Amino acid sequence: MYANCDLRFLDAIVALDEYGIVDDSFDFIPGWVPKDLAELEKKRDQAIIDTIDHLVSRGKPVRRAVAMLAARIGEQATSFEAARKRLETLYACSRKIGAAPKFLEKSCSTTIPTTATRKSAILRTRALLRTQTEKIEDDGGG
Repeated sequence: MYANCDLRFLDAIVALDEYGIVDDSFDFIPGWVPKDLAELEKKRDQAIIDTIDHLVSRGKPVRRAVAMLAARIGEQATSFEAARKRLETLYACSRKIGAAPKFLEKSCSTTIPTTATRKSAILRTRALLRTQTEKIEDDGGG
């Protein structure tokens, strides 16, 4: 049954797990972003936060500073209001304001797998590969 199994598929499973594209159940993680792109986004977000800080320190109200920046950089969103809201939420999350509205709490949280769950996923993947490889060899395919 496994004699025709292409080992590249097993390598693909390992790669999906190693890059964190799938979770412990090998389901795709929604919103997964490659690490290099995530780093660029993080730098961009930090630059946005720093710019808003600068404008606020010069006397601009936060809402106005956020709106000015959203217009200036052409923040991508379905509407200007959505772009402004995204930057305002980003700024509020960065400040971890104690009196932040409840709607910000959810948007500030992320679901990143812990190191322990990643290790267990890797171990399970290796066990799966070992089992599949043994089946292939037992069937005379390798």
